Amino acid sequence: MAVQISICRKTIHELSQQIDSKTRKLQKELPKNEFERKLDSISKICLNLSHTLASRQCHKLKRDNVTQRVKSSGETQLETSKRTRSRRFRRKEIQTACNTTKSAVVTIDCQLSAGETNLLSKGLNFCPKPRQVNAQKLSLDLNLFYRRLRLREFFADENGNNTTQETNDLHSNFKPKSSWNPPKAHCAPLESFISAIEEDVKTHTSAPDFRDNLNKTERQAIHELRKRDDIVIKPADKGSAIVAMGKQFYREEANRLLGNPQHYKLLILIHSRNHTKREKSHPKDSL
Repeated sequence: MAVQISICRKTIHELSQQIDSKTRKLQKELPKNEFERKLDSISKICLNLSHTLASRQCHKLKRDNVTQRVKSSGETQLETSKRTRSRRFRRKEIQTACNTTKSAVVTIDCQLSAGETNLLSKGLNFCPKPRQVNAQKLSLDLNLFYRRLRLREFFADENGNNTTQETNDLHSNFKPKSSWNPPKAHCAPLESFISAIEEDVKTHTSAPDFRDNLNKTERQAIHELRKRDDIVIKPADKGSAIVAMGKQFYREEANRLLGNPQHYKLLILIHSRNHTKREKSHPKDSL
């Protein structure tokens, strides 16, 4: 840039010398009135050209993010700033569904505050970000998850099917759960996957900054909805709306639907298939 500026200055100096020599030559050859008239026309043309060049220069400096500063000596200094990257084809911004779509909240026989309405509009599958992470609970859940993965891999056959046989014992649900863990070095890819999960969890839990996905009123609305026992919140049968109803209205509507004899019939005693099997096989236990 500095070399180009010096070349331009040199060229301008040479042109100015040529203009001065031409002007003196015309002054000698032409009469005084005609010379002044042509000199005025030439000065107007030069003024228009200077304005055009100045506007073009400002446009180029603005395009290239170049700032022009004047020194105390009168010289101009050009400073370039970092130019933003321009893309011919810009990437489309991908937004998550929780940020783009909001569910409609319908209230029936109840009242909700603005914070509660905004919170429910995020949907019933919305997960608030916890302010503090319980490290002990997180470690316990991760260990249980790793154990389930190792058990599935340990008892799987060549086709990937689980070889554990389910017993038909009626009292199998009352047996104590096993705490046996498969050996860790049994499957190297699985262990590398588990170690990658551990590193990923450490990096996310050790981050110092906390960015809440709820504002103050929505965070307060969570505690208020937990305390309220006079409403029932259900998803709508059709669409993505959330319905908040009064508990008394919900019970009356349920009793009205169940009390319709055209669709429902009152049974005195209900016997399920499993219940009858248990009574036949263990008559003493049913007493």
